[in-house]
Amino acid sequence: MLAIPSNVHMSYRLEKRKCGQARCKKCHNGGPDARHRAYWYAYWKVRTVTGEENPYPAMPEHLSLPWLHSRVTAKTEFALCAYAYAAEWWQVSQKCSTSQTLSAPIPERMDVRRSSAERMENVRTGTKTRLTWSLTILLALAAIATSVTYVVSKHLAQDAPHRLRQIALITGPTIPPRGLWAFDIGFVDDQSQVYYLADASNASVDMIDTRTNTLIGQIGGFSGFHGSRETQGPGGVLVDDLGQLWASDGDSTVKVIDLLSRTIVATLYTGGTKRADEMAYDPQDQILVVTNGSDAVPFATFISVTKRAIVGKLVFANAGGGLEAPVFDAETHLFYLSVPANKQYPGGAVAVVDPVTQQLVREYPLPACDPSGIALDPANQELLLGCSGHPVIVSALTGQVVATILQTSGCDEVWYDRSDQRYYLAAFTNPAGPALSVVDATTRAWVENVVTVKKAHSVAVDPLTNHIFVPETGRGIVVYAET
Repeated sequence: MLAIPSNVHMSYRLEKRKCGQARCKKCHNGGPDARHRAYWYAYWKVRTVTGEENPYPAMPEHLSLPWLHSRVTAKTEFALCAYAYAAEWWQVSQKCSTSQTLSAPIPERMDVRRSSAERMENVRTGTKTRLTWSLTILLALAAIATSVTYVVSKHLAQDAPHRLRQIALITGPTIPPRGLWAFDIGFVDDQSQVYYLADASNASVDMIDTRTNTLIGQIGGFSGFHGSRETQGPGGVLVDDLGQLWASDGDSTVKVIDLLSRTIVATLYTGGTKRADEMAYDPQDQILVVTNGSDAVPFATFISVTKRAIVGKLVFANAGGGLEAPVFDAETHLFYLSVPANKQYPGGAVAVVDPVTQQLVREYPLPACDPSGIALDPANQELLLGCSGHPVIVSALTGQVVATILQTSGCDEVWYDRSDQRYYLAAFTNPAGPALSVVDATTRAWVENVVTVKKAHSVAVDPLTNHIFVPETGRGIVVYAET
């Protein structure tokens, strides 16, 4: 339907003026020619809006029904609308329906000889009635829609308490190995969309294509597992901006792997007697930090990824419980390290370290946490700590605890997915059973626990596919996603 300009309304006054005569007796007076009012205005409006020349400069004495049917087009339906609703109030949304009875005589449908006041009153009454019924119907439909939405939502919530489902299971000739599977950190490089797993049982780094969820290779040359977690390797893995894979090993070394040839091209000794463990990377200064948390006196080692050389060391003499995972914050330009419970900090702490000076800046004491994994939400500048107790979220700027997640417990590796703004926690010692726990980083609210298996303490997420990778003993690498 062609729209009538909002500042133009159907009116008797306009009809009289637009016929071209200041005192048109045909428009003003009643009698046989009173139909001139609605007819003339309708044709004037059609011609004005569409630019169509009026083929009838003088109104016909009578509009035959065949003529009406033939003229109901996109350009001339205004004529019918004007004829049927010639009034002061024109509802733009009201359209004459061609399905209305056109076979009835025109005078029966609208007596054009009635006075303008009578016709105006009838239309006002009809308009109010239509509006009342329209509002009533809309309110009823809204109420029905709300009720249906509630019922459907409740039904779906009952039938689908978990949002995540297993979508794939990745296996290989030695994945999973027979018996206990000794693995550690998982890492997703979203540039190449490859998931890397530190697989000590196979003395290798396993490579998974996150787009196809398939095993694409294993890089060997590591210590492996020989009965002691303190000397197993590889332990930590990550990829830098230069396309190099870094993997810590059980002999206190860090190995550099060229990803084109998939071979070890450098080995750096950190100076400890136990395994080099978890790592974090500062792309601004091209500095990598790796922790030796199993040594009698824990320490962190700083490595230049461009020079493939050790450039510093920071000893944590009071960290009797060792050192765990670090993470880098590009906004504060600092590393944050998980410090498990010790005499100085019975609940554990977060150590804040400057990558340039390689010095301790401050420490954030934690309440009854005993942290292991750590993940950063850069948008909110908050850190989630995977604790032996309930996980906590703390401010990266102040160290203040802003949330405690009571629905899960006993976490090791944790991961922040920037695409859905959620934390994923490998809660492998959760009292209610091993679980993959999900926390909304924006609301700091627990979302769900998905049942996993014993010792499932590693997790990593591809932010491009939103696939979550969890190695599980006896099964393989399980891929979860929302379905």
